[in-house]
Amino acid sequence: MSVQMKTAIDADFFRNITTYEHGINLFLRVMEGLNMKPIMHEFVAETELKGNEYLRQLSDTKKIEVIHIS
Repeated sequence: MSVQMKTAIDADFFRNITTYEHGINLFLRVMEGLNMKPIMHEFVAETELKGNEYLRQLSDTKKIEVIHIS
């Protein structure tokens, strides 16, 4: 099994890709196809995407990692 490369996801990309198919399926297919582990900065998650249902779903199932930098 190859190691997944971490990739930072921004708010615009996340909104567009989850809107295209109205859910997380396309996002997950793209990440898997590119062998990437998505990460998101806490500012993006908590400010730009606050209350986003798809982000919550992915975060709850550990399909995206929200990183906290101090």
